Order: sequence, then C-alpha cells, then structure tokens
Amino acid sequence: MISLMTQLWLFMTSGILIGFLCLNVIPDKYNLIHKLYLFGKMKQYVDCYIRSPYDLPKRGIMLCIVLSSSFIQPFTSPTALLGCSSWSGPIDNFTTVLVLSCITVHTCRRYIESRSVSIYSSATISILHYIAGFIHYFSLSAIPTLESAVICNNTKLTFKELHLSKLHLLHLLGFLLFVVSSWKQNHYCIMLSNLRKKQANQIKNTDYYIPDGDLFKFISCPHFLMEILIHVSFSMMSYFSNIPLLSLLLFVITNQLISGFLNHRWYKNMVPSYPQERRAVIPFLF
Repeated sequence: MISLMTQLWLFMTSGILIGFLCLNVIPDKYNLIHKLYLFGKMKQYVDCYIRSPYDLPKRGIMLCIVLSSSFIQPFTSPTALLGCSSWSGPIDNFTTVLVLSCITVHTCRRYIESRSVSIYSSATISILHYIAGFIHYFSLSAIPTLESAVICNNTKLTFKELHLSKLHLLHLLGFLLFVVSSWKQNHYCIMLSNLRKKQANQIKNTDYYIPDGDLFKFISCPHFLMEILIHVSFSMMSYFSNIPLLSLLLFVITNQLISGFLNHRWYKNMVPSYPQERRAVIPFLF
C-alpha cells in the first residue's frame, strides 16, 4: 500500500508541474495562477504586478520550520496510513537517528540563516508557498520517524543499536555529502547577503545584484543545487529505501529546478549584461 505521505508528495509534485505548465501556456498575467505561483522578484518587477490578498512577506517563510517541527509529536501514531512503507521494511534505528540528527542540523541552520544572514527585500510570496513550506518541514522530520523500526515494529530504542558498528558505507557517503552541501549552501547564502552590504557590514539596499565567483560562474542558483544534494544525502543515508522520503526528494528536485529556471530567466530578461553561458541549476546542463 502506498502511504499517505508518499501520495501527498506525488500530488504536490504533480501540482507544481501543472502550475508551471499553466504559467507558460496562459498569457494573461492577471490570472490567479500567476499570483499564486510566482514569488519574490518575479512578482515584484513584472509590469502588470498587482499585490493580491494572497501575498505574504518572503522573510517569514522560515518560521514554517519552527511551527511545523512543533507539530511532529502529536501526529506520529497513526502509522497505518502515514508510514511503514519502505522497500526493505522498517528503517533501522541507527539510520533513523542519524538522518533525524542531520535534518535537525539542517532546519536549525536554515532558520538561523533566515534570521541572521539573509537580507530580504520587500518581495512577497503567495500563501501557497507558506503552506507548502509548512508541510515540507513537517514531513521532513516526520517521515524518518514514521518509517522507523520503533514505530513500525513497536520496539524500543536502545543505546546498543546506536553503536558505530552499525555504520555502513552509504551512511558515510551520505553524511559527507550532507556536510559539504550544507557548508556550500551556507557559503552561497553569505555571498548573496554580502551583495547588499557595505564594507562596514551595514545594509546598503535590497536591490538585486549579479553574484559571481565559485559555482555562480556556471549557474544562477547554486544554493538550489545544494538543497537538492542535501535531500539526496537524507535518502542516501536511508539506503534509498525510504519511499516517502524519495517522494519528498522528487518534489524537492522538481521544485528547485523550476524555481531555478524562473530565477535564471528573470535575470536574463532583466539584466542585459547577464552572462549568457550560465545555466540555471546544473552546470553545463540546465
């Protein structure tokens, strides 16, 4: 049986693909699709932009991390529909603890970046982005728990199960990928933030500038690529057998590629001197 979590993220992935198709097929920029789908500078700078009641400040999106994480515990019991659907059976407790630890580090880092590093403009996003963000961070923490042996087999977690002898090659590779991708994503976040700062570390303005250096030489959104790799690392540490987590990964890949493409297209349309050789998210390919 396909779990509810898997169905949810397959539905969400289909939704953003259909929305992207409508965005490019329907020319009328006053329609509801454009108001709900576009975000940030893409809404702020279009000629026909009208602020709608569906718009919310972009700077508040990371509050979804704190709110969604606080709702995890009350909903981890109805596993018959929500979880226990991994290919190789329930995920062992060592893997579960490792993945949840990395997810905790990831969500905390992203929240700290949103509060202390990122410099936001007055751009807005639609309420759908807030809802998607809430569901995403709730699911990201809930899925490893719902697929764990503790939940599916109703067993107790013991320290013996957390011994380093349980460490496998995919654990090591996934953890290494997580560390490197997280470090690079933080690096790109700082680079983007510094574009809006003066030498004295004071905010200069909230205009949009062309970043350069590192992977920015090749792609417009390396931070989106790192987000994909971070989620790949979660599935890698889970032996690529956690089906709901893989469905969430599919959503993240689709969402980041589309978002990167829209950002890349905006830069090329709005900045005549924008480097034409750059790709959107994947160097030399896309």
